[in-house]
Amino acid sequence: MNKTNRLLLNKVHIFFAECYENKTIMNPQELSTMFCKIFNDDITYIKLCPDGLENSLMSLVEDIKII
Repeated sequence: MNKTNRLLLNKVHIFFAECYENKTIMNPQELSTMFCKIFNDDITYIKLCPDGLENSLMSLVEDIKII
C-alpha cells in the first residue's frame, strides 16, 4: 500500500473511531451511499452524516479531495 492510500485509510479510521466515541453506528448501506456521494462530488452526503460528526466528516472530505 502506498503512502497516500495509507494516509487516507488512517483518516477514515479516525472518522470511524469518532463515530464509535459518539456511540453512533452507521448502517452499512448508508455508509456506502455516503462515500459514493463523496467520491461523486454530491454535497448531499452531509445529510447521511451522524449528528455531531459533521466537522470530522468535512475534514475527511477535504483530505479525500486533496488526494
